Amino acid sequence: KVVFDKPYLLLVEAKEDKFHQGWAQCLAEMIAAQRLNDELNVTILGIVSNQLGLDLLLRSESPQGLDDVMRLLWLRSQGGPLSEADMARALHDIAAPAVRESIGARLHDWVHGTDDLPLQELLQRFGIAWQSQPPTLAQRLGVKVNESAVTGIKVSHVLRGSVAEAAGVAAGDELLALDGWRLRRLEDAHRLLGASPESRLLVTRDQRVLTLPLSLPPAGAEPQGSVLLSEAALANRTAVDLRRAWLKT
Repeated sequence: KVVFDKPYLLLVEAKEDKFHQGWAQCLAEMIAAQRLNDELNVTILGIVSNQLGLDLLLRSESPQGLDDVMRLLWLRSQGGPLSEADMARALHDIAAPAVRESIGARLHDWVHGTDDLPLQELLQRFGIAWQSQPPTLAQRLGVKVNESAVTGIKVSHVLRGSVAEAAGVAAGDELLALDGWRLRRLEDAHRLLGASPESRLLVTRDQRVLTLPLSLPPAGAEPQGSVLLSEAALANRTAVDLRRAWLKT
């Protein structure tokens, strides 16, 4: 484990690809690091990653991975400040010759861009099959809920830019009914949504009952669902060896 005397770079894992929660944790830790360092004029860098992209890119051509990059950064900085250029140099020096020249550009695109990481392509090199699953209703609406017989369907989070946010749903709302039909589980709404261009969602908020207009996005504009990963049945020997070395099996 790498520990800096004075943290200038915060690398936070987006567990289960929950990047919004990862950024909330990262921002809190960046503020704490700034106060701990007592150097308000020094920039604190924050990275939120599921780490797979860089790690797989490195390990696809050599046995070294992201852990080796972090060790090298520690040895070079000795607890001092780090920049994006320092990270790029460490990646360049750890990477195998086959990816060394392109890894700096990839890091820039991944840090500053908004495109999805090429995880499917990278995982295929390791003999991992990628199967996209349809989004759940919660993913389509952009909400997280807690369900129980006592509390009903309670909204805990509403994603920015989501269908639920556009409808006016807020964290803490209890979802009661859709188009006049009682909801006991969120998935009960599956058979009701889509029957008309706009549905009416009945919710309770602060002892008030509200009716909200709810419209799902057109086909092709919905968010991506989960991904099922499995060992590829027809993986070649090189891919199998890479996978075993990566997973240490």
